[in-house]
Amino acid sequence: MKARSRLVKLNVAIVLTLAATLLSGAAPTGVATRPNIVFILVDDAAAITLQHMPQTQALIADRGATLTQFVYNQPLCCPSRATMLRGQYSQNTGIVSNDAPDGGYSGFYRKGHESSTLATWFDAAGYTTGYLGKYLNGYPGKAGAPNTHVPAGYDHWFADVGSSAEQFDYIVNDDGVTRHYGTAPTDYATDVLAAEAEDFIQHAPAPFLLTVAPNAPHWPATPAPRHEGMFGDMQYPRTASFNEEDVTDKPSVIPDRPLKIAQIAEIDAEFRLRLESLQAVDEMVRGIVDTLDARNLLADTYLLLASDNGYFQGEHRLRAGKNLPYEEALTVPLYIRGPGIPVGSTVQSLVGNVDVPVTLSDAADITPPNFVDGRSFLPLVQGSSIPWRQSYLLGAGGDAGFAGIRTDRYTYVEYFSGEGEFYDRRVDPSQLDNTYPTMDSTLKATLHDRLLALKDCSGSECRSIEAQAVP
Repeated sequence: MKARSRLVKLNVAIVLTLAATLLSGAAPTGVATRPNIVFILVDDAAAITLQHMPQTQALIADRGATLTQFVYNQPLCCPSRATMLRGQYSQNTGIVSNDAPDGGYSGFYRKGHESSTLATWFDAAGYTTGYLGKYLNGYPGKAGAPNTHVPAGYDHWFADVGSSAEQFDYIVNDDGVTRHYGTAPTDYATDVLAAEAEDFIQHAPAPFLLTVAPNAPHWPATPAPRHEGMFGDMQYPRTASFNEEDVTDKPSVIPDRPLKIAQIAEIDAEFRLRLESLQAVDEMVRGIVDTLDARNLLADTYLLLASDNGYFQGEHRLRAGKNLPYEEALTVPLYIRGPGIPVGSTVQSLVGNVDVPVTLSDAADITPPNFVDGRSFLPLVQGSSIPWRQSYLLGAGGDAGFAGIRTDRYTYVEYFSGEGEFYDRRVDPSQLDNTYPTMDSTLKATLHDRLLALKDCSGSECRSIEAQAVP
């Protein structure tokens, strides 16, 4: 009954919209005057896993742009997601961990951040807004909010209660009504989200903003039954940094013993599960594209796919995890297609997760609040050459345990322990040789001062500091 009621309401809204168009004298074309936006946000997907999503590659990356240097301010679930909701570095959201008191949904809720997010900006501008899937860690109970709580700005809300990352036997808040999904094949969470996304796209009045956030490939990375065993005995790639041989130059957070044979076997098995769990997301992409096309909205829709952070699986002896300043956690390509974006293009500029809500607002001709730290990369993906940032802030609070700067060439990090790391990625792309103790003193002073400035910045001040050249 709930689904039927929602369809009726959305269909009534479409009829009213068309009637208003006819009365105004304009010809209804089935195309929104402002672009629609569909943002697919996967969970803990390393760059190497996205390469095994053929439909995503064909329908988004090959039909639009790939941002090869998409960097996370803090590569951890809740801080990153909060940044992508408000366009602020984690030092300014105050969400620097996955749990209270310095983060999680509890921190986001108690700080009143839900009063101004991407959703409220778009809702106020007349967009139909929807959110499906994982929201913020600990939503909603750890904040003391009821399971029926719907954040401000959303016309349709279908979110995982408890952020369990389970694909079966879970609870969702469906527009203020809690629903339990069991263990039948039809209850598989990614497939349920895919159906919800197609339903929304079919019936929501345009223009709309839809975020779809599946749990895949977050552990336990349960694949749909139809995809079990799909990747056979595939091994995780043995890159130069995998089970790094010599870590005597690394900070104390890196294990002092190499991975054991059993641990490597676990990594291989987990890798296969992660790839298998992403295949349903890959099918979701196809369903979304087909549904947009059937409604004659594909040409006027921005479609993005990104992860909330990267993930370690053996690199630098790290069995698992993400919240450290190495490329495997810091960078995962973002794919985007849409109006004005050249097909099959690549953007190599230093773009970050802090830029996502500002860019989407720019695409919709919405002015975000002055508190945002990010900038719009829309001109970059549309092929324009514009002044751009020269450095990007890393970490700077809470669980990170470090603060640093990433440029097109360098990674510079200061740990709260007093240790440091420096890599010239042009000569050491795998970050094997930490030259912090011997790096050029002038460059060290420059990067240290830049880091101090960025750690205290907010809003336009951040953008001004980032624009300064690095020697």
